[in-house]
Amino acid sequence: MHHLPNLNELLQYRNSKVINKFKRDFPALADQAEPLFTELMKYLWLAQKHANDQLLHPVDNDLRFLFAIYDDMVNVDHMWHCFILSTHEYDSFCQTYFGRFLHHIPDALDELPPTKEDLAEDMGKFASYVFDNLGEATVRNWFGMQASE
Repeated sequence: MHHLPNLNELLQYRNSKVINKFKRDFPALADQAEPLFTELMKYLWLAQKHANDQLLHPVDNDLRFLFAIYDDMVNVDHMWHCFILSTHEYDSFCQTYFGRFLHHIPDALDELPPTKEDLAEDMGKFASYVFDNLGEATVRNWFGMQASE
């Protein structure tokens, strides 16, 4: 079982260097930098929670889905890239809050990509999991954000 930090404490974490880097790299999204950093914190927390839930409930079919960053969430991924490039700070953050380094795996699919039907099913399970754990506003944030660089 992996350490899962208190979500409210995690959401208090800020890194101005990362947020400013994002603003420089994505000037059209500069006004979204702070909220996107918060969404990244929620994503990392939920990824850890999902891994733990799968360990606790290995036969729960509702937990069998690809935990990924879907296309609509691309700006959260951009923020993660900005953070992970500050390797010392990212490693320190991971160790402090999660007790381990959280790896970014750009292509979570080791084999052939899933069919459109399987991907749609996974996305539905993922969205339900997000809703159940982080609420409707997060689902709207993650699936309402479009890449607009």
